[in-house]
Amino acid sequence: MPEPYEISSLADSAIGDLTRILKTGTTEQVVAWAEKYSWNDRRRDTGVLTALAQTAADMPVVTSVPQASEEWTLCRQLMATYRNDDRATFEALVRSWVKWPPTARTEVLLLLIRYIVENQPPKR
Repeated sequence: MPEPYEISSLADSAIGDLTRILKTGTTEQVVAWAEKYSWNDRRRDTGVLTALAQTAADMPVVTSVPQASEEWTLCRQLMATYRNDDRATFEALVRSWVKWPPTARTEVLLLLIRYIVENQPPKR
């Protein structure tokens, strides 16, 4: 795997919040978190997308595939370009995500979160 792409400290803090929500929160809290970090094009929000895509790319092979959609296609492209260490294409995909409507950006974040959660190795 390539070296992780740098994200801002605010994005890192947001990912920490998500981790806590996933451990003890509700589905509604996960959705609210995704909505919060998909309504702007700030570096924090693109950093959140970057961190989720990198984490998903580091996961084992898919055990469940969401329905085909434009949002899932972007998720797969982000993961593939990260795995191939194609930073220029990865950054272009992030810039394209910024131009999408906020509801579609939220869906991308939720799909990445779902992918990560469903592909966690079993706890021992």
